[in-house]
This record gives sequence, structure tokens and C-alpha cells, in this order.
Amino acid sequence: MQGEPGVSCGRSSVRRARFGGLIVAVAVACASACAGSSAGRGGPGDAEAAAVVERHLEAQGGRAALESLKVVERTGALEVFLGAGGGAGVYRTCVVYPGAAVVSVDAGVVQVAEMIREDGAWMCSVDFGDCQVAHAQKADALATFAREDNRELIFEVDRWVSASVSRDPGGIEIRASTGTGGATYRFEAEGGLLVERREGDRSRRYLDWRPVEGIAFPHVIEEYDGETLMTRLRLFEIVVSEHPSEWCQGRLE
Repeated sequence: MQGEPGVSCGRSSVRRARFGGLIVAVAVACASACAGSSAGRGGPGDAEAAAVVERHLEAQGGRAALESLKVVERTGALEVFLGAGGGAGVYRTCVVYPGAAVVSVDAGVVQVAEMIREDGAWMCSVDFGDCQVAHAQKADALATFAREDNRELIFEVDRWVSASVSRDPGGIEIRASTGTGGATYRFEAEGGLLVERREGDRSRRYLDWRPVEGIAFPHVIEEYDGETLMTRLRLFEIVVSEHPSEWCQGRLE
């Protein structure tokens, strides 16, 4: 590829902004928000919480199917709602489980081009032509993304040290603690799928779940800061396969 990382790497032209954490959280699904040690910390402290998570995994297609994923590629449109500073553009990710991934967002004020592969984690210009080594926190987030994307709860539950469940007519909630932080997860009352994850003032909503090759994926993902909608991702193509596309492979080589 042009400007091969490690050979000629100048400054990345990726634009950063105060709200960048929200955008990156969308770009790497749950990885930035949930990244931490992948080692299990004992699992949930409530058997009922474990049963709710397992119900979600079953509704998504089953633990075995999720654990056997090889490649998932997603393409969509990302809208950024920041008044005059907002924008819209193309979002694309490729995950080659369990250790490689490419993230590409070109949405006006928001440009993200990142990848993790055999030679490390990289942050690049929007065309992936000029790359530099990612800092440690970004590298950890990308590694988590490559391992966990589209099946996060399999791994997140192992980081919980306690969890409690509450129910209402509209859904089921789990309040989970990792010992250093925590999050609240809301699931459908009927189908069992995850519909929202809240952490402090930030929340992510998972909408329009549809099956692809026997596995359900949310086709709309919204990010909120309080009650303010910050981003909306609409996925118009999700491909589950054995091998990455040329677009993905070309960036991972």
C-alpha cells in the first residue's frame, strides 16, 4: 500500500475534535467505551443477569455462531448532529477475528482511518496513505474491537464483578459493575435483544435488528450525550464471510 506504515509515516491528517470520543465509539462499536483487560474477573454476580445475557446471545444467533465468526464487514452512512459543525458521510469497518480490523469514517468534520494488523495498530490519513503508530490506548481499543465487535456481551460479562436485574413492562435492565466503572444495559422484554447501553451521560441505542447469515445485527446505531442525539449510523450492507474483501485485505497486508 502507498505510504507503508513503518517505512514513511508522517503526521496523520485525521481530524480530532472535543466530541471525537462519541464518533470513535460508533466507529469501533463498543470497543472504545468498554476496552479493558480481556481476562475474566469472575463473571456477573447475579445468575439472573447471566440468564438475560444468554437470552440476548441466543436471540442474536447463538453463542457458538458468534464465537465462530471469521469476517464481518459493515458499510453505512454516518450522520453527525452538531449544528453547523455537523456532517454526513461513509462509514466502513472490517473485522477479521480475532486480531485484525479496519475502521474508515469520512463524514465531513469527522474523519477516522485506523487499523490493527500483524505489524501493530495504526492511525492514518483518510485514504490510508499516510500512517503512524497508534498510541497505547488506541491500540488497546482496536485490539478489543477486533476481538469483540458484534459479539461484545460474550466478553463484557467476564469483566463484571457484580450485576443486578430489574424489570418493567417495556424491558429488562442489568446494572453491572466492573469494580472501576459500570454500565446499564437494557434489553427487549419480548425478544431479548440489547436495545441500549448507558455509561454515565453517554448512551448507545441499537435499533432495527435484522438477520444476516443467521446472525442478527443492529442496522441503526445512535449515540446520545444526555438526551442530545450526537450521531446516527445507518448500515445498508453487512457481509458475513470466510475471507475479507479486497478493500479490507489491501489495508491489512
